[in-house]
Amino acid sequence: MVIACGAGLVEDADNQANLRKAAHVVLWLDIKPKEQEGRLREDASRPRLEPKYSLIEELQIVDQRRRILYQELSDQRFDAAVKPDQLLSNCLDFIQQHQNQPRRN
Repeated sequence: MVIACGAGLVEDADNQANLRKAAHVVLWLDIKPKEQEGRLREDASRPRLEPKYSLIEELQIVDQRRRILYQELSDQRFDAAVKPDQLLSNCLDFIQQHQNQPRRN
């Protein structure tokens, strides 16, 4: 089973605990704020989290706040700035290599 979560999930301790219980592995699809800015610049549907700042400043603030949480929660980090087919391949390779390992606690 794959659970795709919004990036803010890591900021809630209950969500972290639930993900650890439910997940065999947790993959972190990491993207730098500058790359995010390029993808989100024209997306008016995404709510602003820090509206008093520019988009890039907001993304940097949120990234700084969440990065350590992602590091603690994930089993593997993947650079999500690569082409989607490469990212999928990288993730599937990791999952396949770890599918027979004991479930984490």
